[in-house]
Amino acid sequence: PEDGAVSGAWGVYAFCLAEEWIEAHERRCPRTAALLRSIDGLYTAGFSLLGPRSRLPLHFGESQGVLRCHLALRVPPGCGLRVGLE
Repeated sequence: PEDGAVSGAWGVYAFCLAEEWIEAHERRCPRTAALLRSIDGLYTAGFSLLGPRSRLPLHFGESQGVLRCHLALRVPPGCGLRVGLE
């Protein structure tokens, strides 16, 4: 296992962490960064990157006061996302 994944690889390409913007990532993805900067109150934003056959450990965010959204860009057949018991 790598990077905290139970199996496979899991990484994060962050744009903003605790309201601190990562300028190098903004320069590399300027349209995405501009869209994210247009969201009032944005605290943290980034892409999770999962390698083939990766499986993540059960984990929780830092706070229940954060709305976390997941938008899959590419999803091969047989993949899924479990939240709680669903």
